[in-house]
Amino acid sequence: MAMAIFLSTCANADSIRKPTYDRSGSNYTAPVKSKKVRSASGARYHTVRKGDTLYSIAKSYSVSLNDLKKANRIKDATKLSLGRKLYLPRGKERTTSSRKSISKKSAVRKSSPSKARGSLSWPLTRFKVSSRFGIRGSKKHDGIDLSAPRGTPILAAASGRVIFAGWGPSGYGNIVIVKASGGLITVYAHNEKNLVKKGQKVKRGDRVATVGNSGRVTGYHLHFEVRVNRKPVDPQKYLPKQ
Repeated sequence: MAMAIFLSTCANADSIRKPTYDRSGSNYTAPVKSKKVRSASGARYHTVRKGDTLYSIAKSYSVSLNDLKKANRIKDATKLSLGRKLYLPRGKERTTSSRKSISKKSAVRKSSPSKARGSLSWPLTRFKVSSRFGIRGSKKHDGIDLSAPRGTPILAAASGRVIFAGWGPSGYGNIVIVKASGGLITVYAHNEKNLVKKGQKVKRGDRVATVGNSGRVTGYHLHFEVRVNRKPVDPQKYLPKQ
């Protein structure tokens, strides 16, 4: 599971009841949940149910509240009769799937950690940034490289749980991966020695490894990555200024 972050978490959306369309004509007896329902003329209708308000109906179908009132000659929006069939003048039905998609996106935004500088700490105390995040040559560099002497202690940039510690893929050498809150993951690669094990809890500033040159690399340095919901982001947006 942890290794999958090198190849590429969503909150569960609450179920929202879908409004019922009604169709004019004597043959129609049941609401249709998955498709838009129109009359023979192409008009759309909504049958008022318990708990409905004119505002909630207008919002559910992306219809202007004023247009809905005018189309149905409603003067007092607070008085709606149960079973009344309202004509929907314009707009698209907001389906359950689209609502779930919106809910998921909102949940991801809420769970994402702050991008404020200083929300993470530098994983080394003495270093030189030798390569930054972004395009490097013809390839994308998913982290930053911090040059430092062999054996320099590597510190956890955020508190969390170790979800991988061992030999990594794609030339990463010895790596440690720590999962923090909000879908944030920190990756420490090319280590000489890993000092933690999978499942271990670490606090910000704890030693997790030492600088090395394992994997496909030239020179001693730490390759440091930050990922939010598995997507690599620029670590320097989360780290204090040097």
